[in-house]
Amino acid sequence: MSAMASVLELIISLGVVQILAFLFALVYIFFAARNSILCWIFGMFSSGLWAYEAWFEYALLYDSILNLFYVIMGGVGWYSWARKTETGNSTNLVSLPFSHHARILLVGTCVSLIAAYIADVFSSADLPFIDAPTTVFSIIATFLLIKKDVGNWIYWIVVDSIYVGIYMYKGAFLFAILFLIYTIMAILGWYNWRKLYLRQF
Repeated sequence: MSAMASVLELIISLGVVQILAFLFALVYIFFAARNSILCWIFGMFSSGLWAYEAWFEYALLYDSILNLFYVIMGGVGWYSWARKTETGNSTNLVSLPFSHHARILLVGTCVSLIAAYIADVFSSADLPFIDAPTTVFSIIATFLLIKKDVGNWIYWIVVDSIYVGIYMYKGAFLFAILFLIYTIMAILGWYNWRKLYLRQF
């Protein structure tokens, strides 16, 4: 069997839900990096599908909750960006100071440790001390994305690279590939948003 045939067989074995979630996610990150409001639509579809897979297939409690959160925040993000477009501020990027991000890191770390402890003691969730921090900082990065802070991409670069390892460990190879692509796109997203931000002055 050729390498290509083996890859195709692996992809098919993952099922329709994972394949659709993967494809929608690729479209999401493409539009997000381009600062396009369309990203939120595809993000909601992808997140809804992956919320199901994360819990029922891989027992990642916080990852499943995170993706349900993404569905809700997709609507919030669409509304927020649409309002900025109506007022003529469709770009309107910001760059929060380092002191602000330092506070975010401190609070995020504390919340992550508490969430990880709760999951470890009171649930059967796998990898709680990795799953919880990636979830917490993904939520933080989502709010920063909605706020159009250029620094949101730095959080995504770190979180997405960790998710590559998580999904490789869990055998979710398609999503490991997806988050590798996410990591690369987050780097490109940071570069593009930084360039757009500097053009505002």
